[in-house]
Amino acid sequence: MVEDEFLDVTSQPLADRLVGAGLGVDAGGAYCWRCGYSIGVFESDGGGCGRCRGIRQPWGQTVRLGAYVGVWAGCVHEVKYTRFGQLGHELGVLLGRRLARRLVDAGVDMQRVLVVPVPTSLRRRLSRGIDHPRVIAGGVGRGLGVGTGVRVPVISVLGRKHRPSQTSLPASERQVSVRGTMSVSRASAWWVRMCRPGVERRLRAGATVVLVDDVTTTGATLREACRALRVWAKSAGVGQLQVVLGVVAVTEERRGGVEKGLDGV
Repeated sequence: MVEDEFLDVTSQPLADRLVGAGLGVDAGGAYCWRCGYSIGVFESDGGGCGRCRGIRQPWGQTVRLGAYVGVWAGCVHEVKYTRFGQLGHELGVLLGRRLARRLVDAGVDMQRVLVVPVPTSLRRRLSRGIDHPRVIAGGVGRGLGVGTGVRVPVISVLGRKHRPSQTSLPASERQVSVRGTMSVSRASAWWVRMCRPGVERRLRAGATVVLVDDVTTTGATLREACRALRVWAKSAGVGQLQVVLGVVAVTEERRGGVEKGLDGV
């Protein structure tokens, strides 16, 4: 009784937790392939759903595990606030396998795929004791390999300046709050060039970057990460850089200003 009441998800592997809750990973038809928000039957087409259709976004498609409620919200909280790294890895592997299926179906060359976690600031990593997007991204890389038989590099090249938590800000202010906070440092670019030549070859061949995060709401943080990645790619002499989002969960938040957060790069 004590274990069930107080340890919750940390007392069970992810698979057991999902079975106990009668849940599974969302099927593709449960959410929009483009923005990741939940939809009804036939609400999405080749241009996306009613929420994102006609809106310019810097990524091509989104793969998620579920909506940010119930078990999925609990899992994210466990990883982020209790430093439950094993759960983060399991979430990443599950997400990576779903991504592998989507990428293969889309005809993406897996030899040109890279995994990049959305960065957290140094201050936040020290206060929480974990870089949870990086932990999840490591699992995603493993899951992609399991699903395709190709070893996919995971590179943490993005850095981030500290800003107030996005959850503490109104949706209308989140885009402004994160603008210009992410970049690839010269040291990171040098490390890739000198120590990871295979990564640079993938970039020059026209890489597909799987950008990994735990939760997305307005897309402001992910837009800033995409901007920083494209600045880096341009400096490396790369023409096109395709971005695919891999997130554990997507919130169903629809407050005023959310649409503004999605519109425009």
